[in-house]
Amino acid sequence: MKRLRRWGCFCLCLLLMLWAPETTVWGKVEEEDLQNPALVTEYHSAEEASKMRSREYCDIVTNGMQMTVSGKTQKSYAGFFVCVRDKNGRNKFSQSQACGVPDADRTFIKTLDFSDCEKAEYIVSIKFIKSEGDTYNKDKPNMKGIPLRVTDQGVFIKEYTKIIKENQRIRSNDTSFTKCYLDTSMADMSYEIRNGAKWTKDAKKKLTSSEVKALKNFSDSIVKGASTKYGKLLKLHDYIAGHVYYDRPLFEGKTSSGTLNPYDLYKQIKNETSTKKAKTVCNGYSTLFAALARAQEIPCRTVSGHSISIPGNTWETEKNINKQDHVWNEAYVDGAWIIVDVTRDSSNVYQKNDDYPNGAYLAPEKEVLRYSGFDPSAQAQAVNHLYLGYREMPELSAKKPSLKKITDTVFPVTLKWSKADGAIGYEIYRAESSTGTDKLIKTIDSGKTVSCLDTSAVPKKKYYYKIRARDKNGLYTAKSSYRTVTSKMPVPKITSVKKSGNKVAVKWKKLSYISEYKVYRSTKATSGYVLLGTKESTQSTITYYDSKDLKKGKTYYYKIRAVKKGVNGGYSEYKKVK
Repeated sequence: MKRLRRWGCFCLCLLLMLWAPETTVWGKVEEEDLQNPALVTEYHSAEEASKMRSREYCDIVTNGMQMTVSGKTQKSYAGFFVCVRDKNGRNKFSQSQACGVPDADRTFIKTLDFSDCEKAEYIVSIKFIKSEGDTYNKDKPNMKGIPLRVTDQGVFIKEYTKIIKENQRIRSNDTSFTKCYLDTSMADMSYEIRNGAKWTKDAKKKLTSSEVKALKNFSDSIVKGASTKYGKLLKLHDYIAGHVYYDRPLFEGKTSSGTLNPYDLYKQIKNETSTKKAKTVCNGYSTLFAALARAQEIPCRTVSGHSISIPGNTWETEKNINKQDHVWNEAYVDGAWIIVDVTRDSSNVYQKNDDYPNGAYLAPEKEVLRYSGFDPSAQAQAVNHLYLGYREMPELSAKKPSLKKITDTVFPVTLKWSKADGAIGYEIYRAESSTGTDKLIKTIDSGKTVSCLDTSAVPKKKYYYKIRARDKNGLYTAKSSYRTVTSKMPVPKITSVKKSGNKVAVKWKKLSYISEYKVYRSTKATSGYVLLGTKESTQSTITYYDSKDLKKGKTYYYKIRAVKKGVNGGYSEYKKVK
């Protein structure tokens, strides 16, 4: 039987249409950004706090020309092989040099010396065998292939900082994602519909109540015995990876039918025979996993992105990195989203070609289940996964609001709008030109609120305002068209000017959101006003005392004006005292 080569899932053709109303794609990383990765001396397949540290993980540490690989396996194996390949796929160390046997506690460690290796690029991966005498599958590493670079200074691990940051940026881009996906309902899940190489008129469909019930019972049977949600996710991962086959003809668009519906996959698994089993592509793997996870009341969402699928490729040589060609999951447990890529970890393949004209389900008997796709670290995920967005979003239920014409132009600016149907809150944006950057200036957490004040604006400066609404799912409408305003400074009013001993007390009422005022004096009513000083106060009634060169029997005229952000307002009417 011909051994198939499949390094993960490269399913671009199935992503021409998505089963969500809309996919948000950021794609801020370009190919030229990845030509000079950071060179580091440590790699960890799982984060320090991850529960995979007690199950299965791999650490790599380099020091000069030596590299030490250590870790732990989920199951007991007869041996392991640290495979180091050059760009032509040739092993740089023989099995006698790089093989070992895990200890009784399933931990392993191996140190290799690169002193005799060329100064070049390499890929290191780890492979396990179940029994003595088994051969190591050269194409399917059990732990992800990690790129290395050997220089005169030593051996280093290549770390793709740009990918790590972009993945983290998308995962934390909008806090509403958590609100959206804490939903555990299967009834509102959509899945893709495909009719051969073409999509049906309706690109998505939802599960029925009877299908939801069947999937719930199915999920319960799989996770039986697991006491934690994390443990349940592991059981689901293992079951799907072991029972579902990657459908190569469907991926290649050569079949007249394919299965992406989680319920149909469930039926295929329950009714499988030697010649008919459950088969799908990454879309189906991820949708089935999401459905079965939600059945356990574990929030689960689907991610789309770019994945390196060709053995030996790294980000420096990968092309079209912002094309969506792979789908995986995130599940919410213990207050955080963990990554799960079942497609990556399954070794099963369904193939139908010249070698297998009648179709064949190929499940290498001696292949070891992989866990590199379950709860990987940010560093490990960035080796060959670039986030581009989330494929499923609840449908927007709020209507787009619009700002009313701004008629009250006195500082502070008053913004008004009509209540938007379905809105539970609003965001107000401000720009300094019609094409300028919109800056979020206010978040309103009530859909009933229909006005607000902009107290941070600079008076006498023209601004462009927009608004958008937020619905119950944390989704936002598009921004409204803008409204413009140039606010005027309000003019204060002196309430009294009275002698107080050898001083004159000037009093006025404080203006809203203005605490700075200038006081002027003259011996004439209409001219000659000189600045006496500035008064800052937050009191409702403000008093300024003038004692400068006052002469008995002389009449003095006083004016004041407000100051905001360095901008002077107009003068008040004068008040006089003798």
